[in-house]
Amino acid sequence: MRRTIHAIAVAALAITLVAPAAQAAELTNEEAAAVWRAASCPSNLAETAFLDAVEAAGIEPGEPLTDDLRALADAWVPHLRHVAVRFLYPPAPWPLEIRWDVSGVAATIAEEADRVEALVAPGSTWIAPLSDAEAAELKVVVDRVRTTLGLPLASDCTAADDAPAELGIDAARAAWLDAVCPRNLVARNEYMPAAKASGLPVTYGEPLPEAILGPIGRLVDAIDRAAALIAAPAAPWPAAVAAEVPAIVAYFGREASAWRQASMEGARFAPPPKEADEAFRAGAARVRAALGIEDPDAACKAAR
Repeated sequence: MRRTIHAIAVAALAITLVAPAAQAAELTNEEAAAVWRAASCPSNLAETAFLDAVEAAGIEPGEPLTDDLRALADAWVPHLRHVAVRFLYPPAPWPLEIRWDVSGVAATIAEEADRVEALVAPGSTWIAPLSDAEAAELKVVVDRVRTTLGLPLASDCTAADDAPAELGIDAARAAWLDAVCPRNLVARNEYMPAAKASGLPVTYGEPLPEAILGPIGRLVDAIDRAAALIAAPAAPWPAAVAAEVPAIVAYFGREASAWRQASMEGARFAPPPKEADEAFRAGAARVRAALGIEDPDAACKAAR
């Protein structure tokens, strides 16, 4: 049975969460290796557990999966989702030499996550998430990344590298800042000065000034990043944060859509309703209180 181990090694979860990606500097190879390994190991371990169980059960392609096997597939899915998101949105840009390769790996893993999720459904039958040809193609790219980063080509992940059952408060605080600070910084440092310099207020129902379209494009990217990272954390959020996540992710989706639509030629600005904005601010305030973030601006500056 072919395995598709995507990455290797041991790294502390916190290494991937130390700073938001609002800076221009890219990760060093050493930092990139730590981010790669910390994101990948929980997925690798869940993959091994699932594939070993399929093999031990003697399940052949097309045969129904047992409830136990579906449960193992279900446990693997969120790790795959996190790998795809973390690879797409690192805490700082990947080294240029591997940037294109990593984006390709992220896309493949996102598709694999969809296929594994299909195995969770009642009545599902066994089919490998990646074909032999797809797995071989992925291995070539992954091996190239590993070599560049000075990582071994065989996974050495151990149980110590698995994600915790739930993010601790410190890790959750770092993950939250990593997700939201770039959005806040782009809004404050790029969009707001550009809007002020344009001399045209951004008003409901009015076209956007052309001078602010560039900053708005970067703001949309930062909002998309925030939503993806919050929706697919390295491990489950603490309960107080988890209760707020669906509404916050949904708000970010509406916010990004509003800016994206308004950026189109001839479109007019229509932000999310005031009630939605107020609900988002209240939810975000509850998250910050739960994570001990008293001053979000100061926290973002300290995390840079």
